[in-house]
Amino acid sequence: MFDRYYGSLGYSEMILDICETSRIYIASRRVKSWEGTHYIFNDSAFGGKPLPLGTLLMDFLLYDFNSYDGFADFVDKYGISGLGSLAKSLKNIKLDTSFNDEAKEKLLSTAWNESKEILNKAQRYFKRAVYYCLDLESGENLNILNSKQRFYLLNFLPDIKEELNSIIPEDEMTRYIDELKTVFFIDSADIGKIKLKDITEASPRDIKDAVELIKDFDFVAKKSYHSPNIISLLYIEFVELINNNTPVKKCGHCGHYFIPEHKIDTEFCNRIVKYINGVGRTCKEVGPKERYRSKKMKEPLNLLFDRKYKTLYARINSKGKKSITGKQFDYWRDMAREKLEIAISGTDNEKERFKKWLEESSKIEWFKNIEPEANNDGEH
Repeated sequence: MFDRYYGSLGYSEMILDICETSRIYIASRRVKSWEGTHYIFNDSAFGGKPLPLGTLLMDFLLYDFNSYDGFADFVDKYGISGLGSLAKSLKNIKLDTSFNDEAKEKLLSTAWNESKEILNKAQRYFKRAVYYCLDLESGENLNILNSKQRFYLLNFLPDIKEELNSIIPEDEMTRYIDELKTVFFIDSADIGKIKLKDITEASPRDIKDAVELIKDFDFVAKKSYHSPNIISLLYIEFVELINNNTPVKKCGHCGHYFIPEHKIDTEFCNRIVKYINGVGRTCKEVGPKERYRSKKMKEPLNLLFDRKYKTLYARINSKGKKSITGKQFDYWRDMAREKLEIAISGTDNEKERFKKWLEESSKIEWFKNIEPEANNDGEH
């Protein structure tokens, strides 16, 4: 059984720790099940593992908050503490309360109805802010500036400022940010190797003993941000991305924003978009293939080939003078595909020659003059 916590959910806070190594940790209250009953307990997203800076913001821009299922999926992943001051019904929920299925559904449904409007506004706000400050492929010559220069424009140009204020007014955004609490601390970079209790249990007697105990371990500086609203944490992460001049792109497959992990010219993200035989496939895996297939299908020569293919396929063993055998069709198909590939990547003259060949090869006379073995009937 996990630990129970007491107090009110309205006073709990979502926590975002940002390390100097550009990694983040996220903790929040989550609704979890134990032996058929639901409880609210403290938990770290992704099992407390360090995440790349920008993970929370990029994920937030993905979810459909107009849908209850989209909201529930987000809460299941990132917890409910970030809604503490956005959904009034959560303020008086006791942390030691247990819920049955119906009560849990009512809790989340009510929170969704109370917060979906501002969550949708926040999503629109940060999509535009990312476009203006971080998107590598945004127009209006913005990509010749670095992210700090672009952020200055966001706060300086009246048109941009007015656009963002029309989504979330500046004074309202300030109120959300004012709910932030910030703590600066030093933590071990060797997760699992050294903890504060390891030092205290060793009871070093003086500075020399303490130095010997920790000299071989690395430490990192962290800023820990605590807030009852997720909007302020999104803003902090957004500003950190700007401070680090982090590039952001739109995935060439799913169309959502992502942060390239290694190469800046990466076109596809690592989000799972489909399952094949129970195995998740990412945009990076399926995107290039589907782009090639889509491009190929739009190629005029390919459309012309498809029409001839269907016409000739229908003539296999049909009645009448234009009937062809399966082997004749296979012979034509293989030759046509080979010529098609050459024509697609070839010159205009080669494209025209392919069109003429396609017309000639669809005539019954052409089939009478092909290889003798192809004129023998058989499986195609």
